Amino acid sequence: MVGTPLPQVVPPPTSSPLDRVRRFTDRERLFRRLSKVVVAVSGGADSVAALLLLRELAEEHGFEVVAAHFDHHLRADSGGDRAFVSELCERLDVPCMTGEGDVLLAAGEMGTGIEETARRLRYQFLAFAAERQGAAAVATGHTADDHVETVLHHLVRGSGVRGMRGMLPSAPLPGMPSLRLIRPILSLGRTETVAVCNAAGIDYREDSTNAELHATRNRIRHVVLPQLREENPGADAAILGLAESARELFRSVEQAADLAQPRD
Repeated sequence: MVGTPLPQVVPPPTSSPLDRVRRFTDRERLFRRLSKVVVAVSGGADSVAALLLLRELAEEHGFEVVAAHFDHHLRADSGGDRAFVSELCERLDVPCMTGEGDVLLAAGEMGTGIEETARRLRYQFLAFAAERQGAAAVATGHTADDHVETVLHHLVRGSGVRGMRGMLPSAPLPGMPSLRLIRPILSLGRTETVAVCNAAGIDYREDSTNAELHATRNRIRHVVLPQLREENPGADAAILGLAESARELFRSVEQAADLAQPRD
């Protein structure tokens, strides 16, 4: 299914999405020493594209792909997402684990917001799936668009250099730092993940909650970013450049701090 055309985050690429992901993951060494990767698949275009692309790269790097889907029970049709992912994985011959949780109930019990609770339960399940499968890493379908939105989200919350890095290609898995969270398609935009699905003849699900403006990230996506793009059509690329500069600065500070530590 193809909805309203999405704005380009970066200038149109001169190579295929697969080649760009291959170069990005090689540069960041995301698949180093991995024998199995759990791919978080919601059913949306981004995560479906991530599954398709990692399935292509798995043989090159010698790792196995396992899909994992978590049903948050936040929408009446969420069961359809679960069925879609299960059927897709069967079609692709990819093992699939599914889990579920009552986010609204858990949010009330923990006294946390719905977004934070959903994130916490989802990562708990992904950690469980990785441990059950003997995988050292969980891959998500975060894109360059998510990266841009995260930088702005951190900015409005008053973050420093650490937050201005946005989404990192690799980081400890939340709640389970012994496992890695990797973002192999962070160099692609949403228009490209849709194109990957369409080229493969694979459908994807639309999450209606992504259009709801009560969530800060959705307001950034649908209100703030369009206004910034009116002021500067290259706003996304500028924000990505800021994030990369912050990442390099933070790395330099960490290295300097390490060198300053007294040695025995």
